[in-house]
Amino acid sequence: MAWVVLGEDQSDIENLKEIGMEIVTRCDCLPLAIKTVGGLLCTKNRTPRDWEEISKSTAWSMAGLPDEVNTAIYLSYADLPPHLKQCFIHCSLFPKDVVIRRVDVVQMWIAEGFVQDDGSSTMLEDIGKQYYKELVMRNLLEPNNQYYDQSGCTMHDLLRSFANYLAKDEAQFLGQGQNLCNINTRRKLRRLSIASEEVQLSDLNDQKELRALMLFRSGKVELDTFLHHLPRLRVLHLGGVNLTSLSSSLCNLKHLRYLELSGTMVAVIPESIGDLKYLQYIGLINCINLTYLPGSIVKLHKLRALHLKGTNVNEIPRGLGRLKNLVELTGFLAHGDHATAWNSLQELGDMLQLSLLYVNNLENACARSVAKKAKLQSKQHLRYLCLECTTRTSGLGNQDEEFTEEEKHQIEDVFDDLCPPPCLETLSLVHFFGRRFPKWMSSAGLIALKNLKALYLEDCTYCVQLPALGHLPSLDFLLIKHAPAILTIGHEFMRSSNFIQMNNKISLFPRLEKLGFDGLDGWEDWIWEKELEQAMPKIWSLKIIKCKLKSLPPGLVHQTRALQELYISEAQNLLAIRNFVFLNELHVYDNPNLKTLANLPKLRRLVIIQCPKPNSLEGLTGLQSITLQDYGADIFPQYLEESNVIKLEVFCNIELLKLVSIKAGSEWCKIQHIQHVKVYASDEEILGDYKN
Repeated sequence: MAWVVLGEDQSDIENLKEIGMEIVTRCDCLPLAIKTVGGLLCTKNRTPRDWEEISKSTAWSMAGLPDEVNTAIYLSYADLPPHLKQCFIHCSLFPKDVVIRRVDVVQMWIAEGFVQDDGSSTMLEDIGKQYYKELVMRNLLEPNNQYYDQSGCTMHDLLRSFANYLAKDEAQFLGQGQNLCNINTRRKLRRLSIASEEVQLSDLNDQKELRALMLFRSGKVELDTFLHHLPRLRVLHLGGVNLTSLSSSLCNLKHLRYLELSGTMVAVIPESIGDLKYLQYIGLINCINLTYLPGSIVKLHKLRALHLKGTNVNEIPRGLGRLKNLVELTGFLAHGDHATAWNSLQELGDMLQLSLLYVNNLENACARSVAKKAKLQSKQHLRYLCLECTTRTSGLGNQDEEFTEEEKHQIEDVFDDLCPPPCLETLSLVHFFGRRFPKWMSSAGLIALKNLKALYLEDCTYCVQLPALGHLPSLDFLLIKHAPAILTIGHEFMRSSNFIQMNNKISLFPRLEKLGFDGLDGWEDWIWEKELEQAMPKIWSLKIIKCKLKSLPPGLVHQTRALQELYISEAQNLLAIRNFVFLNELHVYDNPNLKTLANLPKLRRLVIIQCPKPNSLEGLTGLQSITLQDYGADIFPQYLEESNVIKLEVFCNIELLKLVSIKAGSEWCKIQHIQHVKVYASDEEILGDYKN
């Protein structure tokens, strides 16, 4: 186990085994200590000399640490360069139930001055992302699996406590049950994070040296009660707190770089915000009461990030294009003035530093010439792009009368002229109501997007055919959500007709790891013959939700040898899942006609929810765990008696549970051989917990 964590190849193990075991012993065999030192060793050369330096480091004998902190953790911290030490400690200011999002924390580090220009043309945001990536690589931050590309992380409680200990003279986190009385008034804090409703913010008046204030939970926030006492603030994070209005004193914070107001009820941004000449970040995501941006915002020439997604802002100030340092811009609205022939998209033309861009209301880009003015293809730093229309279909997919044929052709033309640059890594198309995808998503255009790693196609209601996405050489994540007009996915999904005559040995979707289809309500056939294509050699997770698929294609079964996880839900016509010989985990939900699960020899975990028809499990020889939910069942399925699983978890009605709550019950014989059994009643109370 320790060698896996240390990340060594078999060829290196023999040379380093003795030193490695010494290091593991020094870690007292504690998993977290081994993990952090393993992350440290990953930054070193795989030579005895480098490993001996770690093994003999004086940091192992560091005295005065908190009792719960193994010296291995201190060693991992001590090895960090100064800029990473600051970033590591800063992460401890987030509450443990809050995911540390890369896009947020990097902007905070920039505002605090932690991210230093390296003298190259690399943007500060990219340098900050490298800092974040190294903390993850060193196992000092733990990726949250719900976030793509490790873009969200948490911090282990012990590492958080250690970082709080290191920061005690300059930074403080106040959690539930704590208040400002816990702070030694002699200490001049630089950073304060509050996640407690018991804190009286008026007590902040003595903290005049404070440079960063982060509120995550609090009572009603009245900025006038404390803000004018904090003249040195650079970072003000008020996201999600009970805040309804901004004080005029906000605009007296002449050093302010970072202002986070997302999720608040703020309705007005004062015109005087234009006086904050050092402001670099404004976050207004989901400020639903906000309908207007002051024109003075165009004076903020140092602004690097402006997030408007989820607001009700109905127009973009003219002159926003003068903010040429903008790197992140979300919630940007396409709209125009017919009298002057002005359209907001032309404001994007000179924003050449943009790395992240979300454009909404693209149905208002009424002509191709308008879309061209955005000059997307010239933005050589653009990594993340979302192009979104306003939906009129409410997700029903059957209201063609809502869009005329002219409107559908027009939006197709507009999207044709929004071709992204080759450097793009993540692309989202949302509420697109054309019948065909943009021309740059044809095979030749997709090959040009050689760096595209993640693609989201959401609510493309009228598209009848998917583009040849198999040509994308770097794509590792693909989600297609709500595309009810697609009835068949065939060879065109893998490759275009222009490539049919090419060598069949060319791998398609060569790097795809996660694939999801959700809400393809009319999808009945997936054509992929096992002899025809070589595709998806690295895919390990596949989700299929809400479709009319009758069967899974032979090509999927025979070629996806890396597939570990399969989730199928609401596939109303699917009859069987069989012959996935490398599959490790299978989840099936609400598939009313699914009868057969067979020849899945490496399957270890099986979850069956509201699938009443499977009556046997053939060839599931490696199965260890079953989770079964069916509140309408009167008896347990016969396959439980025939299985060799170690663990069983059942959710059923109270009547069925009674049949096993007494071991003499009629259903007990089916599960009596299973080592660990838990049975839950429909009210979610655990009524049975058996160990045989």
